[in-house]
Amino acid sequence: MQSLSFVVHIFKIINALAICICMFRLWLMSKHSSKKKTLQLLYSISQTLHILHVILEVNLHLHSAV
Repeated sequence: MQSLSFVVHIFKIINALAICICMFRLWLMSKHSSKKKTLQLLYSISQTLHILHVILEVNLHLHSAV
């Protein structure tokens, strides 16, 4: 039970780092690319964050069920 809590905390840290990296990439793309490419990157980032959110929700439900 405690190891699952540890995994959830590690996942939250990884998620936060992924968000920071994605935002940095978006900032770089917006300086050096067209708006179309920037919008495509923003869409892929939002899809990735949605998937990470779903995974985190599943982890939290598993954690509360144990």
